[in-house]
Amino acid sequence: MEDRRTRNAEVAGSSPAWSSTRGCGATGRRGWPKPSSLGGSNPPTRTNSTTQHRCTMHTRTRQKERRKATVIALDGSFLPMNEMNRRDALKALASGRALVLDLKTWARVSLHLIPELGALRAIVYPHARAVSEHRLGLGRGTAGILRRDGHRCGYCAGRASTVDHVIPRCQGGSSAWSNLVAACLDCNQRKGGRTPEQAGMKLERSIQSPRQLLYQRFQELIEGAA
Repeated sequence: MEDRRTRNAEVAGSSPAWSSTRGCGATGRRGWPKPSSLGGSNPPTRTNSTTQHRCTMHTRTRQKERRKATVIALDGSFLPMNEMNRRDALKALASGRALVLDLKTWARVSLHLIPELGALRAIVYPHARAVSEHRLGLGRGTAGILRRDGHRCGYCAGRASTVDHVIPRCQGGSSAWSNLVAACLDCNQRKGGRTPEQAGMKLERSIQSPRQLLYQRFQELIEGAA
């Protein structure tokens, strides 16, 4: 028994130094010592900025494609009601509440007659009726206003990142689409709680209504299908 213990102790003593520290904090994977334990420095961590940039650009591209893939919904008299994504349009078609509108022949057809999903641009709700202008919204608040104005400032035509109340709320202005305009941060801060006339500023273009935007989008689809 003592001979076996002695042989084990001799084998342990003849083993490399790193094996005796296996399981300690100074060792790395599989018992190998970390560079810091050998007196060296840890290798610098490299951040692949190129990969991150590509991922960001890919995400932006997918968002643009998703916006282009929207579908115009019309009522029974072909009046544009709203703009929806393709998934919601397919749900409406599958449930039988809507039909596909062929923009070339203006015929209402079922879903299985279109050649591909990419041709799905407009659907018709035969039994629906469009709401009045004041009840028609632009979507998610600030994002809808920026999208309506093409991310262009209404005062200097620069890149807009904020939304401004033409008549400030402190002066009784509402948050309706007719009182909102895209604005860059400089123009928004310069105008402050004043009207454009009080601040000596002028709107470069008239404010478009949601219905006008839908008509414009629908006209682009018709021209693209011609």
